[in-house]
Amino acid sequence: DPGEPLWIDPVDSTTMHFVASGRGSLRTRRAAHGLGTGWLAIVPPESPHTIAAESDSIIVVCGHVVVSYGDGRDVFGALPDALAVDTHDNPEVALAFSSLLEEHRNPRLGSSRMQTALMDQCVVAVFRKICQNPACELPWLQAVEDPQLAPALNEILANPARRHSVDSLAAAAHLSRAAFARRFSSTFGTAPMAYVSEVRLREGAQMLAAGQPVAHVAHVVGFASRSHFSRAFTKRFGVAPGAYAQQNSDRPGVSDE
Repeated sequence: DPGEPLWIDPVDSTTMHFVASGRGSLRTRRAAHGLGTGWLAIVPPESPHTIAAESDSIIVVCGHVVVSYGDGRDVFGALPDALAVDTHDNPEVALAFSSLLEEHRNPRLGSSRMQTALMDQCVVAVFRKICQNPACELPWLQAVEDPQLAPALNEILANPARRHSVDSLAAAAHLSRAAFARRFSSTFGTAPMAYVSEVRLREGAQMLAAGQPVAHVAHVVGFASRSHFSRAFTKRFGVAPGAYAQQNSDRPGVSDE
């Protein structure tokens, strides 16, 4: 109901919120996202957030998922912020979440497997919705089924701190250095090592928000020194790591901004 926002604690997996009815908003540390009936919000791991109703009540079905492939981690872990997707024109998503809620309320033989299958259906629908046009909001999804780029992407996401190079990633993809660089840049819209740096910095931002010391974060995510990490982080986020940690230590919606 309208009033105080509902605070959602951070967890180590992706959180999904499906709006069964009503209108409202989801607020993270970085932005506010409007939601309406049939919308699905995807919140990356370790991201505290709030959900608030507008004038009328809002009914939201929530759940935690880990979306991975190969030996990789949650592929939504690289999201810089929550993603709100309008699925109101896809009745399969609404039916799947309705069925999920029913299975949760009235567990029966095979309910666990049924819920997993229903969630898989929702995730596939979301993937299709996000990348149904050339302006894909998550271009790395296009590489998930690529038999050559997928191993290199998996190496980056699963081991961002490893000493990756264009040569090592090309070897994982079984492509020449030049062919890999062209193919990767065409798919992701950025050079391989720039993408590696982006993944490291996003993971570093999550660790800082969780209260980890700057020097420790710099080492864990793969930077040679704290100063190198600080320069790259400041350039990417517009604020130094220490200041970012302080600014993001409070719950969203409660700061003085």
